[in-house]
Amino acid sequence: DIDVSEATKDEDEHADPPVEVAVDHGHDGHGVDAEKKLQDAMASGDLADLKAAIAAAKEVGVSIELRERALEAQAKYLEAKADIPGFIPSPSYGSLIDTSRPTPIGVQICQACEKIYGFLQEPEKSNGDDVLEDLCRTAKLEGASPGLKSSIFGLMRPEDIKNFLQAPDHQFWQQIKHNTEQFIELLKAPGAAVPYSVDEMTPEAKNAKVRRIRPVVMDQSVREPATSTPFGHTGYQKFLTLQIVKGMGFKDIAISGQYYGASYTPETQVLEWMKVKGEPMDGMIVMFAPGKGDREAGIKAIKDFGIPNAFLDLTMKASVRFKQSDFVSSVLETVEILDEIFTRMGFEPNPWRSEEKINSEPGKGEISVNLVDLMEFLDLKPDGTMDDKKKSEAEDAFRTWKKSDAFRRRVVGILTEEGRGVANYKDYGV
Repeated sequence: DIDVSEATKDEDEHADPPVEVAVDHGHDGHGVDAEKKLQDAMASGDLADLKAAIAAAKEVGVSIELRERALEAQAKYLEAKADIPGFIPSPSYGSLIDTSRPTPIGVQICQACEKIYGFLQEPEKSNGDDVLEDLCRTAKLEGASPGLKSSIFGLMRPEDIKNFLQAPDHQFWQQIKHNTEQFIELLKAPGAAVPYSVDEMTPEAKNAKVRRIRPVVMDQSVREPATSTPFGHTGYQKFLTLQIVKGMGFKDIAISGQYYGASYTPETQVLEWMKVKGEPMDGMIVMFAPGKGDREAGIKAIKDFGIPNAFLDLTMKASVRFKQSDFVSSVLETVEILDEIFTRMGFEPNPWRSEEKINSEPGKGEISVNLVDLMEFLDLKPDGTMDDKKKSEAEDAFRTWKKSDAFRRRVVGILTEEGRGVANYKDYGV
């Protein structure tokens, strides 16, 4: 089972029990001793012993999972001391943010915000104002990590952060998060069977050709909240959305859109949450443009997080969203790069799924090419006529692509978007 509320699990008395973890017993077998000392220190509650055991465990290669649990235990002990008069949990001592931890700094910042929000909600138990001010001071120190410096703790005043955390919009988001976590738990629970057959729920198809095909449904729920929703576009909420999507049985899921260069966005943070939670990347798809300057972030995400499939958003004309490039060669170059990467990841050179496997097994090593502006490029008219020169260019592009061995093997789908939002399936000749 997946624990979907790790951001606040310190307060969750029903958190999953610790899992068994493997240890690298290198360094002449000292890993065994370090693991035992770490577990003993966690049980004793002695902060000095625990801090020393954590450092020793890191040195000899004790597993990340066990070290994470030790760091969480250290944070709990520090938090407990908050009730002692004059004691203020200090981020510099690792109570909220510790850059030596394997958890990505962006996720740690989210977790710190959750903690501070909880402190502010119960001022009689913890001095949230002091914790917030201390963390902001730490973020502004010369030796602070770049990630912490560029976070809200380094860029905003403590009073502004407090106002943000206590604002109605943030309170509303907290309620949405809570409701979503509850919904996911209910989704896992057994329920009454649907009283209707598939035939009863499926209207008669008006198009015989569509009736005969077996479509692959690519879910976009995680990727697309940025388009229209004010509360769904956060890394953690995207992670929760993923749990709902998977709970509904989807196997091919667009997980991240890498369209923002080196900027740190929720599109990357959701991947970090998945890594922290141990969520498998099976069937996940990363979306990005194939142009030389546009593809770097997408390729980096595939390498860093092991995403097994790619979706290339191809614009045949330059736009404010995508840079101008030779779209024919950029697709081929990107496909060949991905072919090499997927091969090194151990995927089959021919990822095409049989009809028996479609919608029952997730894709692995697949590439889809999405023609974002094909209708606009062709200047397609409602009567089906188009610009002859542009039509010839498009046909030449497809002929060139089909000559590539990597393209023929890896590209399992070519998709089209609706022309300016007004086209329907008949305009595509289906």
